[in-house]
Amino acid sequence: MDNATYEVAQGETWNGRAWVRAVPGGTQPRFASMYTREWNMAYEVGPTSIGPRVELSTTTWTLVEMAHTIEDVGATSLDAFVLQEGIEGDCFLVDDFEVIRLP
Repeated sequence: MDNATYEVAQGETWNGRAWVRAVPGGTQPRFASMYTREWNMAYEVGPTSIGPRVELSTTTWTLVEMAHTIEDVGATSLDAFVLQEGIEGDCFLVDDFEVIRLP
């Protein structure tokens, strides 16, 4: 899945969530997590946050989530993505992907 990128400032807290499901026919079990990274232009500058690992089902959607507070004063953007663990070629579905800045 392509990364979603957001402009940020130090101290902001961001939450992300998406619904994920395995495509039938791949290896089982499969797992996925949501990741976020802080960037300054083309350089990763802050920590990577990894949300809880969830097992993917081929029959039901599972919620994957993460939370991240911007730590690096030089961070100008945040990217977020869902990564599946598994064998190369296994596919998964992602729906209702969102990342929001908390007030």
